[in-house]
Amino acid sequence: MDFYNARRFICQITGHSGLNFFDALKSEQAGAAEVEQAFPVALKGPILRRVQHQTISRIDNLVDLIYDEFKKDYYPGEAVTVHVVSGERLAGVVRAKTRFGSKVLPNGIHTPAFSRYFVSLDDRPFEEAVVDDDHISRDRKIFTKQVLRAFIKKTVTREAHFNAPWCVKPE
Repeated sequence: MDFYNARRFICQITGHSGLNFFDALKSEQAGAAEVEQAFPVALKGPILRRVQHQTISRIDNLVDLIYDEFKKDYYPGEAVTVHVVSGERLAGVVRAKTRFGSKVLPNGIHTPAFSRYFVSLDDRPFEEAVVDDDHISRDRKIFTKQVLRAFIKKTVTREAHFNAPWCVKPE
């Protein structure tokens, strides 16, 4: 019991240190439940597919890579805010996404890749908005690096050897 009561344990979800075993366990369980509830369901699959078999050794670097890749990318089923032409901000849910790749025109001009989103509006049940990357956003509290880090730590594992890949846990 002296070992379990020693303040040498760390919560794997929050990173809090100096906890005894029982406090760390409670903190991990509470943190896991909070992450499960707060993290957007629509992002779970795409993020886990992207993380699977990555060989980036530090979780901080992995979180930075995934965050930068997904911060301006939205998926069907995700709750978003749409900025319409009149200047209003309307809440909605992404119904469909179409991705257009970049292309080089015959005159040598390069057009970047972009996405179009069909969004069902919450306040207007019979209307939809078709918006591009610049007119859509998500709540800033939902997708943060801290929440993403906690989600990744909860759902993936990695062996200790050099260049070991991150693997999604079976459950």
